[in-house]
Amino acid sequence: MIEVCGLTHSFGDNLVLNDVTFQVPTGNILGLIGVNGAGKSTLLRLMSGVLKPNDGIVLFDGMNSQEPLARRDLFFLPDTPYSGDNTSAKSLVKFYRNFYPSLNEETFEQFLIDYQLPLDKSLRTFSKGMRRQTYLALAFAILPKYLLLDEAFDGLDPLARAKFKEQIRSICKEKEMTIVISSHSIKELEDFCDDFVALDGQTAVTGGEITGNQQMICKFQLAFSAVPEPSLFKDLPVRSFKVTGRVAQVIFEGDPATIRPMLDALNPLLIDELEVSFDEAYIGNLLQEFKGGAKHD
Repeated sequence: MIEVCGLTHSFGDNLVLNDVTFQVPTGNILGLIGVNGAGKSTLLRLMSGVLKPNDGIVLFDGMNSQEPLARRDLFFLPDTPYSGDNTSAKSLVKFYRNFYPSLNEETFEQFLIDYQLPLDKSLRTFSKGMRRQTYLALAFAILPKYLLLDEAFDGLDPLARAKFKEQIRSICKEKEMTIVISSHSIKELEDFCDDFVALDGQTAVTGGEITGNQQMICKFQLAFSAVPEPSLFKDLPVRSFKVTGRVAQVIFEGDPATIRPMLDALNPLLIDELEVSFDEAYIGNLLQEFKGGAKHD
């Protein structure tokens, strides 16, 4: 189990994280969500022991992440991992074997074959997606107990993303690996994470309740004879409002059975109820959390 307890960190006068607390059960995949600059990378660096927090602690099975012994079973893949000018996939795996003696070179090379990546060429000649796949292959060859991935999907094409998700699911199930994976794209995480933590405003808010809270919001598309103004919905619990020509797409807080009669009273030419996406549920819930001051604990 990973336990993040009261984590607080600043860079000078800039407070990045404030009293962040959550847990990741063994064998689970946690999606770490947040816009760019929300503190995801800082949190992962603190969890991996790369940075020392100003306050709070991170525990891996009860052991402080700052202890070298705790990091022995941990692999952290940052958004832009460093590699030298002449570093190849072959030299990379030899370097990491010094830190992870159990690294399986045959597994690494097989993943490179699956990803159609060269073994001897410099990583500097690779695209961002190719470099990302190389380091993901390294992570799978190491098979750590704890895997921290920062923007793991960045640079991957759709086929590579699908393949990576399937590999992650399989490894988690077979090896009980515990994974924290960050992304600014909720769509990338919604279909394979066990739970979610959303970072914003220096704190962490509940993510696991997001899908349940989808029942509390609804989305309608309405067509009018003239371009609708936002003031038309001023007496309704609007969360978001978008107009294209004479058509409005509006997300409301509440039960659609309650909202629908109120919309009928506006006399639209056409009205349809639409499915609420995970993104829309998350954004609406996150805004409500911070307005209300609710914090994940």
